[in-house]
Amino acid sequence: MNAAMVAAQHAASLKELNQNYLKRHPKKVARSHIANKIATYIWHMLHNDEPYRNHVKEKYEKNGAAKTSALSPPI
Repeated sequence: MNAAMVAAQHAASLKELNQNYLKRHPKKVARSHIANKIATYIWHMLHNDEPYRNHVKEKYEKNGAAKTSALSPPI
């Protein structure tokens, strides 16, 4: 649950998702939804033997914005 709390504060996609959950659910329920989402991400990474894909970067690329970011490592 601590990881969900930190991720909801710092990861842009999870932060937005957390804010949407908080509109409909109490804080602890929203936090458990985020923890479940993180567990799902981890399961898919382990199952498919893939690294974490930064979905925010993919959104920028789809919108035609800069393909590199100061925060993301070079590919």
